[in-house]
Amino acid sequence: MNRTMLVELVLLFLGLATPTETISFTGITASHLTWNKGDNIAITCSFSAPIASAALIEITDELYDLAENTAQAGTTAVIIMFTAMASRNQVPLKCKSGGTVSSSSITFTINSMEREQQNVFYHKGEETTISCVTKTDSVSITWQYKNKLGIPENLDAGSIGFSSQSTGSKLSSVTTPADDVEKIDGNQLICTATFISGSSQGTLQSTFTFYMYRVWWVSGVSAVALSTPLEVGCQYIVNYAVGDPTVTWTLNDNAFTPAQTAAITTENVNDINKKQVYKVPTAQFTDTGTYGCKAAYGSKTVTSEPRSIYVRGSSAPQSNMFLKDGDSSTAIKCVFRGDKPRKATWKGSNGEAYASSETVVIKEEYDPTAFTHAITLTRVPWRPENRDVYTCEATYSDQPSPQSTTIKVVILSVKLSATSTIMERMFEYSITCEYAKDGTSKEVITWSKDAIEFTADQKKIISKGTPADSINFKSEVYTVTQVTPSDSGTYHCQVAYNSGKETMGASTNLRVRGGEDDKTIEAPESGKTAYLTCKVFGDAAHSVTWYNPEGQVIVSGETYEIAPLNHVQSPVAINIAKLTVKVTDSNTAGKYECRMTWRSGIPNTSKQLIELKLKDSGRLLFEFNWLYSIFTQSNNAIHVAT
Repeated sequence: MNRTMLVELVLLFLGLATPTETISFTGITASHLTWNKGDNIAITCSFSAPIASAALIEITDELYDLAENTAQAGTTAVIIMFTAMASRNQVPLKCKSGGTVSSSSITFTINSMEREQQNVFYHKGEETTISCVTKTDSVSITWQYKNKLGIPENLDAGSIGFSSQSTGSKLSSVTTPADDVEKIDGNQLICTATFISGSSQGTLQSTFTFYMYRVWWVSGVSAVALSTPLEVGCQYIVNYAVGDPTVTWTLNDNAFTPAQTAAITTENVNDINKKQVYKVPTAQFTDTGTYGCKAAYGSKTVTSEPRSIYVRGSSAPQSNMFLKDGDSSTAIKCVFRGDKPRKATWKGSNGEAYASSETVVIKEEYDPTAFTHAITLTRVPWRPENRDVYTCEATYSDQPSPQSTTIKVVILSVKLSATSTIMERMFEYSITCEYAKDGTSKEVITWSKDAIEFTADQKKIISKGTPADSINFKSEVYTVTQVTPSDSGTYHCQVAYNSGKETMGASTNLRVRGGEDDKTIEAPESGKTAYLTCKVFGDAAHSVTWYNPEGQVIVSGETYEIAPLNHVQSPVAINIAKLTVKVTDSNTAGKYECRMTWRSGIPNTSKQLIELKLKDSGRLLFEFNWLYSIFTQSNNAIHVAT
């Protein structure tokens, strides 16, 4: 039941109308039967006789009621306006009133294009032919080229480079220029066909949009900081009529690993674009390099431009460096990874930047294959006062804050100083071990003598010293109030830094000079030979001189004989000199002096006094007589008793 019948039934039910009459149609006509899409068509439905009352007349294709108008009472025809639609092309249309449909019909032809919109996909360097096809004969077909700015240009202007293939009433084709295909990417060709519609002309257009198969980068930045998210996107053209291309990624010309591939997601951008995004939550130095993205369209592969992405960060060989005092060859080194910084500097703890000078050497080197920028600092030489926390900074144009790292430099320095390396016995002697502060851990000091660690008693006389530079140094002092020859030897102070991982020491030698205590020797009897031995401790003496009791220098001759000076080490250094007194008498008795001297530059001498004492002959006779008298008295006493 249509709408007209429903209205009539309602009116009848309410008693407001009488049943409508049955209208007999004699025909359906139109001014012409070829129209352009969208034209308003005046269709006339004719009746066999004037109608008695107003009636609703419709145009139908027997499936759908398409348009309608009310015919007034007494009329024999009604005009119904109908909009030409491509979907009604070549479909018979009839007049309709209630349940009555005209036996005659009319069929329209709608001027139309085969395609109104079309995407044209092509590869770089390829010629592509585009055809504009109409379904009905046209008066003419023309082409216009429209760039991305929307400015049209007639194709026959000669500046575009398209070539015409054929032109007819229903077909026109042009071919893209092979040498300039990148120019037309994203632009349009508009085909305009002119048709006759009744007594007037109308036009229809078909638009062709060009898309060159290509791959390009769309998201991500050129550099990220270490352990921060990294994201880079590769976008590519998709021709859905053919299917998605096969997309692969490379890093430094190496195919992505399975783990890297798993980090790629694919997203739809629009009808002709998709993109793949590679996401890393915490970028590492291994993510630095040149990325590539390829899309395989059948037998042809399109490759993106290479894209360099740098993961910025810094690294140092170690957080703490231990250098020896006086070292002029060792450098502290800082390595920045990623792209080359705009500026790299070394700074001290006071924030001041270092510059190359006579005592500071700064060098920089960038390795484009390893993506590393190294900056070194060398002191000429390193001294204990150079102990500091050094900061290495790299500044980038696109980054507000610099990348930085720190290195704590500790100078290993141990100096052993003594009051003198050669001492006279019974003098006070001290050794000072001055060492540079570590600044990171407690230093451990070990004393030794002749490679044997100090005894507990020796350790007790070690005291803390007061170095001149107490900011950078500490010191310990070992003091002996009265040295003896047994104190001679090699003293060593060993300092352990960094929990024993770094050690440094210094040594000094002590030689205690001095003769044995003065002594007295007795010759066996007058007229015999006496032997005098002089012992002086310390380093090897250069010469020995003997003095007789009168203080005169002794030379070898009839009375005296001087043996060569001898130096032995057992267990301490001893110089041994011998003097032979060939004939002992009252003239040779007395105090002899042994004097030893050392080489030039060592002015002091050491000596020993030896007294040669002869037995007195008168005393010997007295002692004999006394013993004889006692013996005689003893015998007489025995005889009397008997």
